[in-house]
Amino acid sequence: YIVPSIDNLVYSMANLNLHLLEYFSKNNKGAKYHTNLGYKFEGYIKDLTTEVFDSIVPAKKIAPKDTLNAEFVITYKNTSIAVEVKKFMFKRDTAFQSDISDLDQLLERHLPKAFAQIETTFQYIKNENKIGIIVIFGDMNFPSMLNSYLKERYPIYYKKDNNGNNKEEVDLQYLENIIVMSVGAYESLMANNSEDIIEILNTHLKKDINERGDVIQTIIELGKESLNKFLNNKFDTTLDHILKSMELENNKEESK
Repeated sequence: YIVPSIDNLVYSMANLNLHLLEYFSKNNKGAKYHTNLGYKFEGYIKDLTTEVFDSIVPAKKIAPKDTLNAEFVITYKNTSIAVEVKKFMFKRDTAFQSDISDLDQLLERHLPKAFAQIETTFQYIKNENKIGIIVIFGDMNFPSMLNSYLKERYPIYYKKDNNGNNKEEVDLQYLENIIVMSVGAYESLMANNSEDIIEILNTHLKKDINERGDVIQTIIELGKESLNKFLNNKFDTTLDHILKSMELENNKEESK
């Protein structure tokens, strides 16, 4: 169906995700659904990236075994980009509620670990120019405030064992060269060639952290691409598949 704005699309997807999670939970399949959704999201982000970059390595091949690590690392000339993907849904209204308990729960459950994964991965990357990207499923309304807020609120990430006991403490720095962005922003970033993507990220990181805003703003300021052709091709293929399916269904009905 046609969605009038990105906000409507985000909320629709959030509600659909919740309904599906409730449905599968009733059949004792909630955890499996949630895990599979995560794998699909991670695979999609990797597919977007491989359309642009040739050198992509799973971070677990760089960091030692049993060490926290990101999803994958992009290497281009003297720059390495560690990418971590988190599938949680961040609703814009959460940032404006007087009670921030929902916000705290979301952040604590996902982002300290994501920063720990990227910061740990950085330790095993040889390139001097290191950039971290955390891709989230929803929108982020206050990216410039995020690092400082997290640093004050969650200075330590507690890595747990299989029994839920604290196994290791990771002191977090919430480095300024780690950017949290929505999947939409990442799609726009990957609409560009390798050279332009590095330029966009370096330009974005040179801004004062309180003035950065969304990376899409930097893309627009530099006059770079924001419409991802990979998505257009995927949409055309999917639409063609849907239309053919509808045509087959109509033919079946007419033949009865």
